[in-house]
Amino acid sequence: MSVCQRAASLFNSYYYPSAVALTVFICHTFGLDIIGCCILLLFTLLGCLFATDFRFTIPTFLCFICLVSVHNSPTFNEGETVYQSKGFVVFFIIFLLLLLLGLGYFFFRMRRKANPIAFKGQLPPLAAFSLMLILNGLFTGGSILPNLLFGLVLAASFVGFYLLNAAFLPRTEDVRRYFFFTMLVTALMIVGQLLVAYATTVRFDDNLDPIKESIILGWGAWTNIGAYLTLLLPAPFYFAATDEKKPTLWFCLGCLVFGGIVLSGSRASLGFGAVVFLFCLLLLVYKSANKRQNRLCVLVFCLLCLIFCFLFRETLFRFFTLYWKYGFSDNGRFVLWERAFDAFKEAPVFGVGFYDIGLHVEWVGELSLFPPTSHNTILHLLSATGILGLGAYLWHRVKTVQLLWQSRKNTASLFLFISMFALILCSFVDEHLFHIYPAFCYIYALYLSEPSKTL
Repeated sequence: MSVCQRAASLFNSYYYPSAVALTVFICHTFGLDIIGCCILLLFTLLGCLFATDFRFTIPTFLCFICLVSVHNSPTFNEGETVYQSKGFVVFFIIFLLLLLLGLGYFFFRMRRKANPIAFKGQLPPLAAFSLMLILNGLFTGGSILPNLLFGLVLAASFVGFYLLNAAFLPRTEDVRRYFFFTMLVTALMIVGQLLVAYATTVRFDDNLDPIKESIILGWGAWTNIGAYLTLLLPAPFYFAATDEKKPTLWFCLGCLVFGGIVLSGSRASLGFGAVVFLFCLLLLVYKSANKRQNRLCVLVFCLLCLIFCFLFRETLFRFFTLYWKYGFSDNGRFVLWERAFDAFKEAPVFGVGFYDIGLHVEWVGELSLFPPTSHNTILHLLSATGILGLGAYLWHRVKTVQLLWQSRKNTASLFLFISMFALILCSFVDEHLFHIYPAFCYIYALYLSEPSKTL
């Protein structure tokens, strides 16, 4: 086997996503963001040179955002950080140029092996939705350039990224398992970051209950952490459903990831994560390669939960005070939703634009890279993109439901749909659909859930 073949084999193995996740965890923990960026850039450039398909980008796209540390995050620090220095601008330009050159070489090298792309399946509604994102606030928005740029970035993360996958990523069971494994190691990495945070930066009140506002990682606060873990949660249960030899191991890892959702302190993520967890358990019971062992795992898990809740009921009650103390309060969302609907009435066709919806959201830090949102997908699309934007999104939703029905007999597709469903649920009370990094995971899942014949 030649050096090139060995390198390609390494990028297609489970060692590569594990190495990326471990690199991100170490650099995040010790505030070595720039060093981590350089290492991941080196990995990516080597992938551009030797990889045989686009799967080498999966670990980087899923893990990269988690590299931003609390120590260096401009969102959670009042003073100047490395990301706000003049030297970082130069570093970012060089980083971006090298990345674009590397990807350009990969596309040129693989041009003859690229898959033909047909404008059918999920592509037409996704393209229409992306177009409406670009046209947000047309004729009515005041922030023309910011609205356009943000719309272009969102469109690139949806239809642009989908097209890259369609051209250079094969829809095979091997690639699907690779994606699920990358989801799993990403989730375990985030759980590790949370455990480090609980040991270092998370504060506790007099009753030793964690203070919600201190549950922060450099790349996001509690809601972002919980939502990302929720959409990654189906990965270990997929392996539990398909591995006939050791489903118990994967089941335990799934429980660990759900424990991370609990530690995130996000009420919405806990509620939606419980729904996702339940769907995963149902698939293990009714659709898995080793139903007997999985059913036994589910039964033992339920019994252990009952015993644990009974023995540690007082401790659990104190811990969940973090959730109960906020009750079912809307936390200001009802006001945001009312203002979003008022903005929709001002410009019902194309909306007022992402930067012109007239919202001011109090944030934990001093800087946010994203415009304020309505914390609800439907209302935010109505206000920012109008009825046309919402209509395109609903068309996309209808097509994904049709795809679910067509793919209902495929185990991998069902777990991929649960992951997408998790993001949709979490975005009903937060802005996750309009963040870039969940969109990458969403598009990977959408693309890989389709049958190969749609290409």
